[in-house]
Amino acid sequence: MQALSFGVMWLAISVMAMLLMNLALSSKWLDMKPPWWEEQAEELRQAREELACVRELRHFEKTKDAAGCRTTAERWENLNRTDASGLYSAACYRAVTAAVLKATPGADATRLAEEEADRAMTWLKQAVAAGYKNTVHVKEDEDLDVLRDRRDFKELVAGLPAGPTEKKPEP
Repeated sequence: MQALSFGVMWLAISVMAMLLMNLALSSKWLDMKPPWWEEQAEELRQAREELACVRELRHFEKTKDAAGCRTTAERWENLNRTDASGLYSAACYRAVTAAVLKATPGADATRLAEEEADRAMTWLKQAVAAGYKNTVHVKEDEDLDVLRDRRDFKELVAGLPAGPTEKKPEP
């Protein structure tokens, strides 16, 4: 009886293996993608693009290339991020661009730095309106240093909620 059970099982496994091989060899089956495939591929493409922007910005900041910073900020903005974190990042890109321009000699550079700082503030206000709540990060983020003396920045920071993101004073 046990030999019969083994034989039936062996036959069932062999038939299933042949069916799977035929299915695998079918070009229609090979072309099928799971429904989540396109969404995952788009998320991966977006993440790669975001990482490339970060790397470029840091390179252009280090080399004091204002045009490169501006182009990278525009690339980031073209990703059309509408979440609070993405809007905050757009503010940082513009603020870094403003800082590089501010360090560049010339009257035109000063005007352009102010324009970039204005854009950074616009993005920062949008980030806060979209729910960005990391008050400590806004207060300490070196990317925003160029904005700290501005009245509108001080007002924005003063209006941010104190809460779990605030550091407690050290004893």
